[in-house]
Amino acid sequence: MKMSYFETGRYVLPPDCYDSEMGTAALRGMDERVRFVEQMGFDWMSLSEHHYSPRILTPSPVVSATWLAAHVERIKIAMLGPIVPVSNPIRIAEELAMLDTLAPGRIVVGPLRGTTNECLSYDLNPADAAKRLKRGPVSFHLKAQLAASGDPTKDPTKPWPDSRGVVDLGTITIDHVVSNSDEAQKQLLFLPTALTDGIEASDDPLIQLRGAAYAVSFSRRQ
Repeated sequence: MKMSYFETGRYVLPPDCYDSEMGTAALRGMDERVRFVEQMGFDWMSLSEHHYSPRILTPSPVVSATWLAAHVERIKIAMLGPIVPVSNPIRIAEELAMLDTLAPGRIVVGPLRGTTNECLSYDLNPADAAKRLKRGPVSFHLKAQLAASGDPTKDPTKPWPDSRGVVDLGTITIDHVVSNSDEAQKQLLFLPTALTDGIEASDDPLIQLRGAAYAVSFSRRQ
């Protein structure tokens, strides 16, 4: 099992209330938090790319990753981005190649299309996603690492050895876009305790806590 810490910049005010001192403290505090989770034994730390977000100060994951790579020694840095449609793909590839050269073997990249908010921020048409899906479905392989006898299952800070086997659980395929995405999102509720037959939750206490937190998030979207 691999554990990742998600870093957002930890800023809680909307853009029109931005305070430069608080913003500086939030960004410079990233390396302190990442050093802490590295000492705890986390395998990855993750960054995302968002624009005009009231809570996330990472509009450029490459810049953030470069800063953090210079301040930590072992932990891998995973970027949930860059958002490809808002940038030149050649520039993205070149910047990632530079970063991988500066921190070899420690960079993990997951290019994204972005949310509707990102598209509108760059004056792009969110409906383009539907046009791209008409060319063919998008598929993801779902994999899981298998525990061995004695492996901890209730403490996410204790990773399993890399020698544990990995199985392919199947493929998730997206083949169309719903007609009204905003309304559909209000009906979505992810509960980590709502499992299919044959799968049971481990004794990790965070599973129950996340289920309660997501229920609150769902109620506030209504």
